[in-house]
Amino acid sequence: MPPKRTFIQPGQKLELDLTQAERQKKISEHAAFLATWVAGVLQVAHQKGAKNRVLESFTPGDLERTVLTTIDDVAPAVCKRLAAGKDDFTLGEVGGMLTAVAGELCVAPVQQQAGMLMVAHSLMTAMQDGVGEMMADEVGQSFGTASRRSKTAKKKPTKSSPRPRAGWTQAPARLKPSDAVYQFKITLLDTHPAIWRRIQVKDCFLEDLHGHIQAAMGWKNSHMHVFEIDGLTYGSRSQYGPDAEYEIIDGNRVLLSTLLPKSKARFAFRYTYDLGDNWEHEVVFEGAMTPPAKTKLPLCLEGKRACPPDDCGGVPGYEHMLQVLADPDDDEHDETLEWAGKDFDPEAFDAEKATRRMR
Repeated sequence: MPPKRTFIQPGQKLELDLTQAERQKKISEHAAFLATWVAGVLQVAHQKGAKNRVLESFTPGDLERTVLTTIDDVAPAVCKRLAAGKDDFTLGEVGGMLTAVAGELCVAPVQQQAGMLMVAHSLMTAMQDGVGEMMADEVGQSFGTASRRSKTAKKKPTKSSPRPRAGWTQAPARLKPSDAVYQFKITLLDTHPAIWRRIQVKDCFLEDLHGHIQAAMGWKNSHMHVFEIDGLTYGSRSQYGPDAEYEIIDGNRVLLSTLLPKSKARFAFRYTYDLGDNWEHEVVFEGAMTPPAKTKLPLCLEGKRACPPDDCGGVPGYEHMLQVLADPDDDEHDETLEWAGKDFDPEAFDAEKATRRMR
């Protein structure tokens, strides 16, 4: 994470390569997503009696304390503890902070919105860590039970047979991949000029494609992700646990060959990485390929521009980071350069290195 995460200074003007209408639409989408997401997490925490659990992973920095203590909807008692330097906040309290940020985001001055998005990301990460710890044992037990069942003969369901958990759709038993080879173009949406990759992969499970996208793009695979395909949502059960609020299909059991069209018609779907920064990718299926003999797969054929650093605040935060890096006189330049790395070049991309990561 960047030192103190103080990219946005009070009163600093944030310039983005977006029209005012485009920017407000994006901010509204962020706010709506945050409100829905935190409501779902708090509902799960309430059901498990965990809202009063202290989130040890949440240690507010200067940015969090500054932003949160200026939002009216943050509980006065919480504001007082933030101002006093306290860091023993519960899951419910952190959820309340995130709810307040979501409510304030659309009406906040433009120069404050990027900082608020960074605070929202910090709060989401802490809540994800807390929920992950809370559900780890239960998820492990769930997988253990499934594993034992797979070794036994199938039984006819009875009235007392357990039903699938709410929020998860059971996919068919794991099938064997076909011999097909598929080509995709992945574009990181709302980046100008566009950041994109073109890859070839063998038929595989959807969660394997997630790994290929992560490696080809250059992400760190340290946050949650979802695929949205034909109105259905796919994800990793190990990330969301058995009580996911949304209807999610387990991508570890869904083959690409069962989703992709047999014709050459254009087919595109959405892949979102880091539900806080909300990096949205368009994945375009470009057809089944017959690569040259002895071609080793997976393969990154080509692409343009470097992947943004994880945890930089989504597209708005990345745009701001690039502006700071381009201005040696900016007060944040040295700190941002140290965080991003002195060798970071937003225009650089090496397809061979991306291929090695994929393998």
